[in-house]
Amino acid sequence: MMNNSLRDIKFIIAGLFLFFVTLTCHANVRIIIPSDSFDISITPSVSIYEDASRILTPEDIAATSTQLLFTPIHTDYFKAGKSDSIFWFRVRLYNPLHTERDLVITFSNIQIDTIDLYAVEHTENQNPPFNLSAVNRSQFGTYNQAQSFSLSVPPQTMTTYLLRMESDSLINTEIRLKSTDQYLSTERYAFFISSIAIGSALTLMLYFLYSLLANPSLFNASGVISCLTLVLFFASWMGVLRSIIPISHEINGNIETISISIFNITMLLSIYALGWQHRWVRIVVKLLIIPQLLIICAEFLIASGDIELLIMISMLINNIIITGIVFIYKSQHKESQKFFKIFIILFFIFLLLFLFNSYNVLSMNSFSSVSLIASLCLYLFGLAVANEKYSQPAKAIKHENNPVFFPAIMSQISHELRTPINGIIGMYELLNDSPLSANQRDYLNTIELAGKDMLIIANEVSDLGRLQQNQLQLENNTVLIGALLIDTLKHFQQEAARKHIELVLDIADDMPQAVLGDKNRLQILIHNLILRILAYAEYGEFALSASYYQGLETYGVRLHIRISGNVFQQSELRNLFHMLQNSQLILDEYTPRAWNLIIVRALIRAMNGNFEIENLETSGAAITLLLPLKVDHSESKAGLESLRKEENLNGLHVLIVDDNAALRLVLEKQLRRWGVKASSAYSGKEALTMMRAQIAENNPFDIIIIDHDMPIMSGLQLAEKIRTDQLIDPSPASLMLTGFSISTVEKQARAVSIDHIIAKPASGKQLRDAISLLLVKKNIITKGG
Repeated sequence: MMNNSLRDIKFIIAGLFLFFVTLTCHANVRIIIPSDSFDISITPSVSIYEDASRILTPEDIAATSTQLLFTPIHTDYFKAGKSDSIFWFRVRLYNPLHTERDLVITFSNIQIDTIDLYAVEHTENQNPPFNLSAVNRSQFGTYNQAQSFSLSVPPQTMTTYLLRMESDSLINTEIRLKSTDQYLSTERYAFFISSIAIGSALTLMLYFLYSLLANPSLFNASGVISCLTLVLFFASWMGVLRSIIPISHEINGNIETISISIFNITMLLSIYALGWQHRWVRIVVKLLIIPQLLIICAEFLIASGDIELLIMISMLINNIIITGIVFIYKSQHKESQKFFKIFIILFFIFLLLFLFNSYNVLSMNSFSSVSLIASLCLYLFGLAVANEKYSQPAKAIKHENNPVFFPAIMSQISHELRTPINGIIGMYELLNDSPLSANQRDYLNTIELAGKDMLIIANEVSDLGRLQQNQLQLENNTVLIGALLIDTLKHFQQEAARKHIELVLDIADDMPQAVLGDKNRLQILIHNLILRILAYAEYGEFALSASYYQGLETYGVRLHIRISGNVFQQSELRNLFHMLQNSQLILDEYTPRAWNLIIVRALIRAMNGNFEIENLETSGAAITLLLPLKVDHSESKAGLESLRKEENLNGLHVLIVDDNAALRLVLEKQLRRWGVKASSAYSGKEALTMMRAQIAENNPFDIIIIDHDMPIMSGLQLAEKIRTDQLIDPSPASLMLTGFSISTVEKQARAVSIDHIIAKPASGKQLRDAISLLLVKKNIITKGG
């Protein structure tokens, strides 16, 4: 009897123990999937188990006994040293919705060798009490979401996922859960950053190639090879190459290792080419090349983790020795060495930050990739600047104290940079006329933007040299002011779309077609103002209003810039504005990033302009720039004559559909100036109601102008409803305005019967030409014609 009682007590204790253990197991953090678009870090909510034996199967891991050994990570990033273990991660996702939810799990470390994902479905009255299934991988992503898995979570269920990670290198990764749209958005942003890095390297490669043809030297040859290898390294390291070309992880790693090793060799060759008086310095530089050659050979023989470690150690040793050499010893090219000192120390600092983060010494994960890209691009730019001094004849270098020589150097740099930049822009124009896919055309547009940015910087460098000796002289030629404003504002359309800012250009009726001034300097001035203001704004509207003022003794162009939405770092923006108002042209050492404001301020003064700050708040800012530019009456008369010859639009009935009130107002003003009867709607729903009402009154709209990007009902959805609505017959001719690349939306627009597409911001001439084209295409007869 006593034995039976003791046995019952043992069963009770064991049952309680299993009950609480089960509670502990099920109390593990579950992640509730949001109902809308999301991008969240789930690393702190993930549990981990390290399999040092490397023999456990997925079924072993899914077993209850092993599940009890999982421990939470509790940190934003999972970091681990080089290990032979296999790491298992457990993620529990709960879908509270009544529909299946598609999402993506991503890992941020491109160096991870393999990751496999398994879905665990718990069952009852089965042995084992679960079903295990492998989840197929989605395509490899870019560097910040290099490993990714697409999931479909059933409605109102909690699903457990097990991830198996194996890597022979250091692990430093963030696990994120994203909706599909956020995953694609991150991919687009990564491709944008990659395009800038690769485009900069290609531009400088063309510059060095031009210099090599003009002045063959080891320095120029190493510059060409450095740029070429960095293009390959950026493409492989950032995951772009693997996303474009179907290559394996091993081949991608080989390209990455070989390209960075060759880059290290070319860096040493550049140092060697400076010509050192001490023989042992030349010997040391040659000896440093040998380890890089050995690393290239060892890439195919030893584990990738060991290769990465060797590369990092060799780069660190190389930079320490190179930094010591350029700061202590003197070369035959002293001027080049001066510039090399600046950029080599910056390169060393950024590289050190990247290494410290990669090897878990510092926690700067968000800055890691940026630091490596910045370090390499800084080195290339420093190499280009040093090359200008390297190419100078010895006689010119002796006159380094002559102040008149400084503008000549800066002008020469500007001239040399413009040559390859113009080549890039020219090749863009040739490629733009060839058949390309939508993605290729987007990449090409990014290259065009980068080329135009660099062309403006080259012009600024030239003007900076002239300012040093007060030699800045303005030209006085015909400037088509409206076209200049449209082209300048359109240049920022891609950046504005990324920051969710609507660009609005309002050119007043009294604005002359042409003024007399310096076109290039006006473009630099307006470009820098827009660039600086957009850098401090998000989610809002950027409105540029242009008009002409004429008084008894005053005249000129008035540019009013207003930004509404979220304006951050107001104090920094206020200092920037005050810097433009201040007569002091020389900036102190604490504002090196504002060097081009010297030029902007000087141009305002040279044009006798006036810069006014109207307001600066968290919700918006407004400035006014007054430039006394005379009207070019000959061009204005010619413009009026051409307008008279254009097709008559009088009596045309047009409906404008846009959620932005300012843009609707601008379009209405333009249309009414041509005699068009313009109406507007703020949404697709209101537009449909208005069109049905006009058809009922037997006065339908002739043309509808639709904004592509609208909330609730997009422009494409509105066009589809118009096409299928039997109450809207006849349907109006359709013109779509888009802030995206036309090639991106053209196929979808054609599918819903959009007749014509133009990019925002559209000039009055572009809008009128588009309407005239629709009149001919749709055979519309104007009421006043």
